[in-house]
Amino acid sequence: MVKLSVEEILKSCGGRLLESDRVCNDVEDEDIKGISINKVSTDSRDISEGALFIPIVGERFDGHDFIKQAVRSGARGFLTDRRISDSCLEKSFGILVDDTTEALQDLAAYYLKRSGVISIGVTGSTGKTTTKDMLHAIFSTKYKTHKTLGNFNNHIGLPITIFNMPDDSEAIILEMGMDKKGEIHRLAKTVHPEIAVITNIGDSHIENLGSRENIFKAKMEIVDFFDSKNSLIIFSDDDWLGKIPQKDEKNKEYEIIRCGKREDSDYIISDIKDRGIDGVSMDIYHDENRVHFDLKVPAVHNCYNAALAVAAAGKYGICMKDAKCGLSNLKLTDKRLTVKDTGRYRIIDDSYNASPSSVKSALEVLANSYAKNKAAILGDMLELGKDSAGYHKEIGEYAANIKDLLLITIGDESKEIYEGATQKSREISNNEKIKRAEHFNDREELKRRLPEIIEEGSLVLVKGSNGMKMYEFIDVLIGEGQ
Repeated sequence: MVKLSVEEILKSCGGRLLESDRVCNDVEDEDIKGISINKVSTDSRDISEGALFIPIVGERFDGHDFIKQAVRSGARGFLTDRRISDSCLEKSFGILVDDTTEALQDLAAYYLKRSGVISIGVTGSTGKTTTKDMLHAIFSTKYKTHKTLGNFNNHIGLPITIFNMPDDSEAIILEMGMDKKGEIHRLAKTVHPEIAVITNIGDSHIENLGSRENIFKAKMEIVDFFDSKNSLIIFSDDDWLGKIPQKDEKNKEYEIIRCGKREDSDYIISDIKDRGIDGVSMDIYHDENRVHFDLKVPAVHNCYNAALAVAAAGKYGICMKDAKCGLSNLKLTDKRLTVKDTGRYRIIDDSYNASPSSVKSALEVLANSYAKNKAAILGDMLELGKDSAGYHKEIGEYAANIKDLLLITIGDESKEIYEGATQKSREISNNEKIKRAEHFNDREELKRRLPEIIEEGSLVLVKGSNGMKMYEFIDVLIGEGQ
């Protein structure tokens, strides 16, 4: 349970106390001095007795419109960036701040620092959520560990994750997402992570950032508050992360721990074996110790994610054998290569999001899995900018090499996947190429036809950007299977 006094809120947010007829710079009222809040929420529907309500201004709403509702629901106090009706101050205290979103972040930063827990930040173009889950599984073997739930990885979700941390937490794993420059910097300012993990530098959000170099620079904002006591853990086989020198341009000497297949890595990954949907295995070599890991999650890239998590745990006294035990209890966030058996079909649900690298990886899982029939339903990969058509065509060319695959594409951009697959298949021998490809522009038509297109007993991959709502097709397949 959160416990913050009015004085602490004022100090951390740089706010001023509102009274019915004036704005105060100091807490003078003895009744106010003794007040504390037990919860922080940005949702007026989630207010309980004793909570602090922080109204957020969004593109389509203004939380200030719900301050009265929050007070009626029992809010002990609220923040605001404007003067409000005196009636709201009859039962609650109000604090005037310059910006409520920044105040939320500043208050979370204060609360996290006060808690004294181990803090680990995770970012990267792909694999953030899985790596976060792996870190949580490993750290939980030694510490009471809290983690980001779902996709609460932005400037609002991250602070809420911090406030939802149980009182007895000893470590917190925080996923950090972004779509433009400066966002990771602000999250890092809130967290001040002791350790930062960067999974890779891919093409996600290239439409906003313009190049992979700019994506790299944006992800590297996670070390903006680092000094010699901090550690950065990276996948060193990545062509951008592998270039990071031991000293950055600001000449800060923080530790860099490299994980990868390269022999100069601190944690060397070797002997990778891919069993499709049944998982992957590998060996990790570190400090003359070699440990075999058998992961029940699919995709080779999860070997790399696991190594990053193992390396982070090593900084806090968790040996590789204990990390192995932790990973045996791994529970992944849904819609990340989650296998679902409907009775009629087996579904690889990777519908949360999509980028060129993650789609290729998912197709590789499908290709390496044993199944009588295989199908892939692929939707648009969004936010790829001016080169989007080329990226989609490349995916189609990659898919064309999967023997006997039924490829189904949906969406405007994915027409290029279909075109790339059909063109490439003409160059491949009949025994080694895709079975056939079909493209749909109409979502409802695809939903109607799915049961007749996909054969019973098929292993079906479903993947696309979150905006494509690919889960709707999974719902159809599950309904048909039941």
